[in-house]
Amino acid sequence: MIFESSLSLAPAREPVYNRRAIAHLVRYLTEHEDQWSTFFARSGLFPHTVLYEELIENWDETLRHTLRYLDIPQADALALPDPPLQRQSGGRSREWVERFLEEERDAAVRAA
Repeated sequence: MIFESSLSLAPAREPVYNRRAIAHLVRYLTEHEDQWSTFFARSGLFPHTVLYEELIENWDETLRHTLRYLDIPQADALALPDPPLQRQSGGRSREWVERFLEEERDAAVRAA
């Protein structure tokens, strides 16, 4: 028997800028990051932090730094894999970040 899905993929649509949705996600992610920071502080744990931007810009050194943090022997001599993914952000992402930050600044000025 062949399984046939009744689901069909919707045609791809161009993303649309939505300040409220972005603000919601920023709050959501910030709250979660704060909760993790609180958890680690209360637990006396000091996690190794890897920033996405650093990983993308300097893949090898970020991986080696992580390996050294984990006390992996000969971390600097290990052959490293190529990055499995490519950076997806581009001009539109930068424009939306700048637009969002400007709108947030304007909203803060109006609220003051």
